[in-house]
Amino acid sequence: MNILSKILLFFLLLLAGGSFYSKSLLGEVFVTVVSGNTTEDWRTTVNGKADEGQRAHLATRGTGNAIVATMTGVAIVKDLPEMSKKLAEKIKEVKNLKIANIAKYMETPDFVKLLDNVWGRYKGKLSRVEWEAKYKTLYKNREIGKLTETKFEELMGADAIHLEIQTGAGKRYVDNVQNGVGKEVKSGKVSQFA
Repeated sequence: MNILSKILLFFLLLLAGGSFYSKSLLGEVFVTVVSGNTTEDWRTTVNGKADEGQRAHLATRGTGNAIVATMTGVAIVKDLPEMSKKLAEKIKEVKNLKIANIAKYMETPDFVKLLDNVWGRYKGKLSRVEWEAKYKTLYKNREIGKLTETKFEELMGADAIHLEIQTGAGKRYVDNVQNGVGKEVKSGKVSQFA
């Protein structure tokens, strides 16, 4: 069955009233976005009492738009793995540069001053050597996290960053908000158990 047959079958099922899509707001929106026709427009295409010109116009417009939407969607989905791979490679490249710069910074007198300042406020039980090793790891991870959030924003855009939300457990911050959807950006190693 070719793509045109599948699209037409979908709309025939829709018109027959046997589809969930015709009975929900989500379905109405989906049909309208994909085809440019509302479900009522599709019903008109098979209504023998409707104007023949209008029926032909609605059928042609809806089918054409659905084919274009489907083909465009297929093209985008087909390219997603390659796009994702390139994006991951670029982020890894930038991240590796940042890690090298962090390592160089940790050898400077400025970083030693920072360590001394933060150690002076530390009230925990770790020795200076143990604390410093942990602090350096946390510092590096925080810097990589900031870089990842910045790169995500540059690549994907954002309506807001670090949006504060008051919850029952206190204030929370969402890294990136786009079109009303909050996204928490994470960086680091990934495994099937993480």
